[in-house]
Amino acid sequence: MTERWRPGFDTSVKDIINAASKVTGQRIISKNYPRRNGDPDILVVDPALVQKTLNWNAKNSYLRQIVLDAWNCHKIRFK
Repeated sequence: MTERWRPGFDTSVKDIINAASKVTGQRIISKNYPRRNGDPDILVVDPALVQKTLNWNAKNSYLRQIVLDAWNCHKIRFK
């Protein structure tokens, strides 16, 4: 499954897992399962709709930086 959640980029769940593993320095064990009934082939996000609906713009579109920011926030919040 490919998720387009960064403007102009296709990002798979596997890409996110790999980035998280590199950022955290920890091995992340994952398993692949068949798609469940009703699961979409892809998910597509319209950044303009997100901006209009939530009044929010992404500050960057680099996956590693997005994961790093989330990891740093998590470490502060859950000390």
